[in-house]
Amino acid sequence: MGEKILLDSEIFKALASQTRLEILKELDERKKTVTELSRIMDLNKATIYEHLNILHMVGLVSKIDSSNKWVYYKLTWRGTDLLHPEKKRIAIILSLALSFLITGIISSLAYMRQAAQSYTNLESLKTPLDSYPLSSSILPGINNQYLVIGIFMFSLFCLLSLSSLWLWKTRKSLILQSLNR
Repeated sequence: MGEKILLDSEIFKALASQTRLEILKELDERKKTVTELSRIMDLNKATIYEHLNILHMVGLVSKIDSSNKWVYYKLTWRGTDLLHPEKKRIAIILSLALSFLITGIISSLAYMRQAAQSYTNLESLKTPLDSYPLSSSILPGINNQYLVIGIFMFSLFCLLSLSSLWLWKTRKSLILQSLNR
């Protein structure tokens, strides 16, 4: 919501044409040549070429010279961001979820290490575990802080993963609805 998309007057002029918008949608699928676009859109090659030059000048499309004589056109990162701003959000959410997962794993491993050390100490003292009164710890002498952090981080990981999946599915259904019109 607070994400800024920088658009100048030249980009607005370029996006004012329905033909150029259709070209952007076609290039969103894969890179294409002028001939392919001309055939798909049922327009003259010169017309397509003019529109592609305008899109190229504003930085929404780039030219790719191939080893043969064909010149392909594809969306730039700016053009992709314009058509799919949600991809950036999904990537941020997933990377945040991954960092929570890693933190949760590290916290859980620290808890297990502390529990193993405490258990080893109890074994060496030959003190039966039943003789300890119930306390807030699962094992006596163990700080549950690592366990709580681990569980919290795993929960955040699950929550963020599910929200990014929901965002992706919602966007996918909106795209399918727009194509069916």
